[in-house]
Amino acid sequence: MKKIACFALAGLLALASCSDFLDADNKSNVTSDDYFNTPAGFETLVNYAYAQLKVLYGGSPAIFSSGTDLYHRGRNAQSDAGLQNYTGLNPENSTVAAFYTDCYEGIQAANCVLHYAKTTEGTETTIAKRVAEARFIKALYYFELVQHFGGVPLVKDYVKSIVNNVPRATLADTYAYIFDELNALTGAASPLPAVDKSGRISKQAVYHYLAKAYLTAGWDLNVSAHFTTAAAWADSAIALGTGLDETFESLWWPANDNNHQEVVLAIQYDSTSSIAAGLAKADYGNSWQTNFCQYLGGNDQGYKGTSSNFLPSERLMYLFQPGDTRYEATFMTTLYCKDPTKPKTTGDYYAPYKGTASSRYVAFYYPPHYASSPADIAAWKAADTLYRATTVVIPMASTTIHPNGAACTYYEACTEGDAVFGIAAVRKFDDPESIYGNNTCYRDIVLARLGETYLIAAEAYLKAGVQGTADDRLNVVRERAFRGSGLAYTKNNVTIDDILEERALELCAERLRWTDLRRTQKLINYNVLYNPELTDASSFIGNDGKNKIYRPIPQSAIDLNTATIEQNEGFGSAPAQ
Repeated sequence: MKKIACFALAGLLALASCSDFLDADNKSNVTSDDYFNTPAGFETLVNYAYAQLKVLYGGSPAIFSSGTDLYHRGRNAQSDAGLQNYTGLNPENSTVAAFYTDCYEGIQAANCVLHYAKTTEGTETTIAKRVAEARFIKALYYFELVQHFGGVPLVKDYVKSIVNNVPRATLADTYAYIFDELNALTGAASPLPAVDKSGRISKQAVYHYLAKAYLTAGWDLNVSAHFTTAAAWADSAIALGTGLDETFESLWWPANDNNHQEVVLAIQYDSTSSIAAGLAKADYGNSWQTNFCQYLGGNDQGYKGTSSNFLPSERLMYLFQPGDTRYEATFMTTLYCKDPTKPKTTGDYYAPYKGTASSRYVAFYYPPHYASSPADIAAWKAADTLYRATTVVIPMASTTIHPNGAACTYYEACTEGDAVFGIAAVRKFDDPESIYGNNTCYRDIVLARLGETYLIAAEAYLKAGVQGTADDRLNVVRERAFRGSGLAYTKNNVTIDDILEERALELCAERLRWTDLRRTQKLINYNVLYNPELTDASSFIGNDGKNKIYRPIPQSAIDLNTATIEQNEGFGSAPAQ
């Protein structure tokens, strides 16, 4: 399918105005008004607004995944420990500041499209569609902001020069603006297509995010009617799809990108186009395959490059149960090598995707906790005595072993200084065509899919008091997960904890967990129970005696804004004595 072009021009990461975008590569002295009022120039602005999504979502998962029950540091100390342990999280945090800035740069890019849409040349139909796309993108950025920070300053229109007096909107007003932008894109008059698989916005994407926004607002504002609205929008998004017909493994198989009816919205990548445009492949991909994996040796050893961070927690591993096909589809449970005497230096990590697995020795095998007894391991080795005889079997259980055979705990296998090959790597985002670097993954980034939409519906119906329908929506997801196993999969009288467990399994590593826990008011509880990087709830208490439930408003944003911006609770000064 056609990919949306990404115009990567030097110096555009701090976009202050539309003219700055043109100035970066303006060799013919064309003014911004002249250029952006042409069809080609206007499309450039639209493409740039889409490309900004790669900036927000293509890098580190720290802001989305740190400080939860499902992921923790690897053998290296996490570069931003404050996000993981909360004690050191403060308004000077650079990761939080970058996220905040990226969101507002994306909002400015969308506003730039809306500004020139009023005067640009082109067909009325095309312009109307691009306006709808820009409004959605802007609403998406504000939804990210409101989930992480609460109410934020609302920049509703294109800003041509620096504005430093923008008051912070209330939480309710921020949600109201998001609802207004998204609701305007629904109905028969909307220029958006019902569905779209090219990476552009569709009505289905609008419905999905309306459902999620109303669901989150229902929790945050304590408005029960929002849950009913969220359930209705989720069902509307589901109605435009074909269910969860595809297996979970097929959904994440690299060769199947762009061919999924389940995907509602994805940021699409194309290494061929990037290389053809003269861009270095190592610079314009994303980092998704490098995270949620332990160190697997040097990149020249045949295993994929990893960050050795955001490792799946013991808690996550124990959520998987017999018959759940998502375990094998989520984790690379088998690491292959070409020489059984040198398994760490002759790896063939991508063998399953390239069809070479049948002639490769198994260097490491990572069975789930429920299939890791001595008898289980002996049976697994006996099934292939040639290629499995020398395999190091590392159970994904509370008591496991290092690759050298020494006994250890699961957390020690993740974090000790020489911990290599100790934990099963998340495979969902693997790119067999990558060159092992940090930004060489050209797999599409799935932002929304029906697997999550069903779970949004389940949560919304539960909060709206419709228990039976909540059970039904959740069990659609579980039916696909257990399909073919012959084991019972249904759950009845589901609770919020059940839904969060299902989201952990279905959406593993999809960068949703922190907002899930904050939304459902489980952030402190789940961290205290399952996050090994903190000891108790006191880690959340700030100098002002309040809990750190949101991210801190960056101090730089407060200092540069002449309007009075109140800091979030947990990050204020200590009360006067």
